[in-house]
Amino acid sequence: MPPGIDPALAKKRMIAGGAWPIEPYPGSGNTWKCICMNCGELCTPTYKRVYTQRQGPCNGFCRSEKISKSRKFSSATAASTMCAAGWEPLVEADYPGANAPWLCRCMICATVYPKHLGNVRDGRAACRNCAEIAMSEDAYDVMIDADLEPQVSFRRSAAPWLSKCLRTGVLTSPAHSNIKRFGHQCVPCGLRKMSAASQHSDAEARARVPTNLVPQEPYPGSVLLPWKMFCTDCETLHDNPGLRLGNVSRRGSGCPNCGHHGIELDKPGYLYLIDHTGLDALKWGIANGPLRLKQHGGQGWTLRGRWLYDRARHARSVERQIGHWVKGKGIGPALKPDQMPYGGYGETASLRASASRGRDVSPRADREGITSDWCPSVCPGVGAIHTPGQTSASPSISCRSRWGSRRFCSALRTGSSPRAS
Repeated sequence: MPPGIDPALAKKRMIAGGAWPIEPYPGSGNTWKCICMNCGELCTPTYKRVYTQRQGPCNGFCRSEKISKSRKFSSATAASTMCAAGWEPLVEADYPGANAPWLCRCMICATVYPKHLGNVRDGRAACRNCAEIAMSEDAYDVMIDADLEPQVSFRRSAAPWLSKCLRTGVLTSPAHSNIKRFGHQCVPCGLRKMSAASQHSDAEARARVPTNLVPQEPYPGSVLLPWKMFCTDCETLHDNPGLRLGNVSRRGSGCPNCGHHGIELDKPGYLYLIDHTGLDALKWGIANGPLRLKQHGGQGWTLRGRWLYDRARHARSVERQIGHWVKGKGIGPALKPDQMPYGGYGETASLRASASRGRDVSPRADREGITSDWCPSVCPGVGAIHTPGQTSASPSISCRSRWGSRRFCSALRTGSSPRAS
């Protein structure tokens, strides 16, 4: 027992503090098992807490009730607090408590809204309707400053807001948050801005042309239009149809004949035909070496045929004619760019789509896969200069070999994979 404190005196003081000890005095800093004389519950306060710190013996019901009483207001006091914050209680006598909704009227806009006294005391007394009105007026000013006239009432900052462009007169629906952040937003205005940014004068366009290309006529006015040019490296005149500024300014020397990029047209190359069972698609393309087929093979494509050429430009000519024929039949690309990690989605056709289109042709054309007047011009064995039965550009392959053009085009028409004869 600590010296200096008489157990009888300690017990008397605990009883005076509202705790009835039921065990001997353990010391001033140790818990002392007692009965709360207010609620009758068992409690374990310390002598120091009850007598010295005057905090009371019970941590349960009695403490909660004490806190509640300290925070409780009379109806008159609560009403005066709400009025000071700009809210007029509708029924003063029915004050429900600090954390319960209390029906009040805004003293500015007369909006009736349930408010909590606890929120008002914490500084959250703003009226939502007044805030929205103020925000609506501010939002309207922001739109007008950006040359946009709202046509409907304001809803919220992130919602589309139907407005009239004061520059073009076109109706548009930008969000107030975007206008506030980025300024004027209108589709016609954006297109005009992009068009102006992409336009070049004749001098600016000539400055973007590589030094080995000499324009032979004035700039046509667009990066997408063909421009007659002469290459001083390979002495080639590009005039049918010419070169596009958007292409020559982005790649190597800019000249498709002597530029070191992509397919090297003056070196040996080949035309290939592959298909993908899972994607139900057929693809054709050209390449110089085996890397291209290895890339496609790693993505699940199966090689169905390959035609060799002494110069890849002949293979490219055939490739383009195949593409024109497929496009003329109304068959678009079967895949999307994200389905072709190594590119080339534009040279694909859906076997399912081509099979359904094959039902619309005549029986003879359906059997042969393509009409005879087109077959000689794009025979994969030789390109545009070959006719059936002649020798191909590669001595080892002919039109009537294992990959004849009729069989090649039949795969595009009927949706079936060609087979060796």
